Amino acid sequence: MEKIEVEAKIRKEIGKSSKTLRLRGLIPAIVYGRSINSIPVAVDLKKLEEVISGEAGRNVIISLKIGGETPEVIP
Repeated sequence: MEKIEVEAKIRKEIGKSSKTLRLRGLIPAIVYGRSINSIPVAVDLKKLEEVISGEAGRNVIISLKIGGETPEVIP
């Protein structure tokens, strides 16, 4: 399975104020896991659409790079 890295930014906008992110072409999301605290992030909509509509389609592993680092998540 193909693995693609996507850049995400830590966001401060939470709740209804995240609407401004969508207007700027960003998707609000939350990264969470058993071994890490929840991290609110924003991902570029065009980049995400590019990844999903690429050759691999929806069968792709997306690795988020948050603030220049990839968080370790243990399944």
